[in-house]
Amino acid sequence: KAQAIAGVIGGEGSEVTNETTDILLEVASFNPQKIRATRRKLSVSTDASYHYERGVDAHATARHLDFAVELIRSLAGGTPSAVADVSTSLDKPSPIRVRLERVGRLLGESIDPQQIERDLKSVGFAVTTDNSAESFTAAPPTWRNDVVGEVEVIEEIARLYGYDRFPDDIRPFRPSSVPDAPLYLTADRVARACAAAGLFEVRPLPFTKSSTEKSIRVLNPLAEDEAFLRETILDTLARRVEFNFAHMQRNVRLFETGAVFTRGKAGELPNERMHTAAIITGDRRPAHFSEPHPPHYDEWDAKALAETVAEAVFPAERVTFDAAEGNLLWSIKAGDTVIGSVQRVSLDAPAWASPAYGFEINLEALGESVFAIHDQTEIRNSASSRFKPIPTMPAIQVDLALIVPNSVRAADVETVIRRSAGDLLERLVLFDQFTGAGIPEGSRSLAWALTFRHQERTLRDREVQGRTERIVKSLESELGIRQRTG
Repeated sequence: KAQAIAGVIGGEGSEVTNETTDILLEVASFNPQKIRATRRKLSVSTDASYHYERGVDAHATARHLDFAVELIRSLAGGTPSAVADVSTSLDKPSPIRVRLERVGRLLGESIDPQQIERDLKSVGFAVTTDNSAESFTAAPPTWRNDVVGEVEVIEEIARLYGYDRFPDDIRPFRPSSVPDAPLYLTADRVARACAAAGLFEVRPLPFTKSSTEKSIRVLNPLAEDEAFLRETILDTLARRVEFNFAHMQRNVRLFETGAVFTRGKAGELPNERMHTAAIITGDRRPAHFSEPHPPHYDEWDAKALAETVAEAVFPAERVTFDAAEGNLLWSIKAGDTVIGSVQRVSLDAPAWASPAYGFEINLEALGESVFAIHDQTEIRNSASSRFKPIPTMPAIQVDLALIVPNSVRAADVETVIRRSAGDLLERLVLFDQFTGAGIPEGSRSLAWALTFRHQERTLRDREVQGRTERIVKSLESELGIRQRTG
């Protein structure tokens, strides 16, 4: 009858007890893939499964049997009986041809062939040098199941040579001509933008305790309080902030780029999307004797950070923010597509903690094709398009004070000004806001500085005046805004 699960664990019938007098030794070599599948299926991990699923030397079973018998005889006595060998004929590892030019190209440095031969022989390789002196053959020892091709032999050469002996200077070449994935490039831009803003990147596991109808429960969760795949990154970041609060850390600035999951259709895999998110809470800047109690982060800090990141994600799109309600402060759009939101984040927080704000953006909101086009054309060519010659023509600045109803957003005013000003508008800055004497009830005065410049010639006053008049007319007709004259 069955005595054991091969390569994983023995049964009660094959145990050795104080009454045992006869022992049958089985010395075998099992298929690593099958042992690994069995161990996972049964959720049984043993020393045997750890050993066999990584591969053993099938050529050494007879030698190992003899060694085990001698150990038993020396410790417990006994008389060995006959050996039954049911193994099939085993082929020795095939010699692998290694090109010296390939070694130098992969490792970035040429290594003396004689040293390569000495190093490989020291760990059991059989090395034969070709007459051409351009390559050699290396037959791995029988216990090196992981060495199956030229690149594995080169990796062994590098290990034996010493990784610390390779130069760390930057070489003027790329190891591959394959372009980077668009998502990788975008995640790199996000990381740089967030790090420049003073945030710290985290890499937590994508599990959470929160669950909805679309949540996906993990079959074998690491912990029951984090048994679901997350649907938002902000949920994960919120737990990290609570952890910091529990350790009396009130100033927290974190961001992450990673995957979120929602339930797919019946019989299909879950939907997986790449998002980026950030959360901020605490003091906006370090305390100083000139400012012992600096202001806390607020929703406008989160909005400014979200705008910076959104423009880094979709540089070819116009990013706008639509006001929302409740904890959802703004909805973020790229063109006409909603790509994320700015939120007030609810936390299990102590009384001394300040409010937390964050944003989350779907990196794949515009589709993979548009996303790839933006990255491969706008970003990969940005090295030549980002830098412009220093202007040699003089600029003309116009200050425009406007009476704006409180119901009209400054962002909407900016959109109309840019569209009406045309391509001569180099810079637009909102530099003043005023309410009080002379300003109608329910309105405010917003002052803008408009900088006009032509790259090749001096602008004429009438050109700038005509564009300014067109801006004022557009604002009045579209938004009911008039120019402040007093």
